[in-house]
Amino acid sequence: MRETTYNHNSVQFIELGNWHEFVKVIDEVFADKYGYVFRGQSSHHWEIEPTLDRKLKLFTEEFSNITTYDFVKEMLLNDFKSNSRGMKASHSFAKDDLYWWELGQHHGLLTPLLDWSRSPFVAAFFAMSGAEIDGEHPCVWAIHKNSVKSKTENINPSELDIHFHDPISSSNQRLLRQQGLFSISKPLLNIPEWVEENFKDDDCIT
Repeated sequence: MRETTYNHNSVQFIELGNWHEFVKVIDEVFADKYGYVFRGQSSHHWEIEPTLDRKLKLFTEEFSNITTYDFVKEMLLNDFKSNSRGMKASHSFAKDDLYWWELGQHHGLLTPLLDWSRSPFVAAFFAMSGAEIDGEHPCVWAIHKNSVKSKTENINPSELDIHFHDPISSSNQRLLRQQGLFSISKPLLNIPEWVEENFKDDDCIT
């Protein structure tokens, strides 16, 4: 398959046929553009969403509204904190909910956090890890984190649609080796649609 590129507003899609084409695109499109982060998924049909959003959407519409989302999120976090008594935790971060969400994510908790990496090759590894799914094509998403930050820098943090943050603790060595970071967004936010709405004349996500 030859490389195929098409655009949908500010979201650009690039279809590739092999690993060499992927490396070529990384070298030609992203190598000199600081600020991109990447996420690998085993299917191009999957939405870009955290585990908490994905699980709640499996239930009825009653479980997919904002009020219920916030209730479930608070319940999960409080239960995790309670069940984590005795677990080694950095006292300097213990009052920060983001720290507990990161810790919970590491231990398999449903969270509002979405994993990204500064390395497109780490993202490709995770995309290919589930590539045996019949009829599905692995996908690597790229979004320009710095553009998102510039678009939202004058907004109160509690009102941000989406923002990125580095790991609060350095205790998760695997995450550090993967050059990992997280995004957190408003409940059930469709990230590509948000990009299309806010970056109509820019290239922010691929």
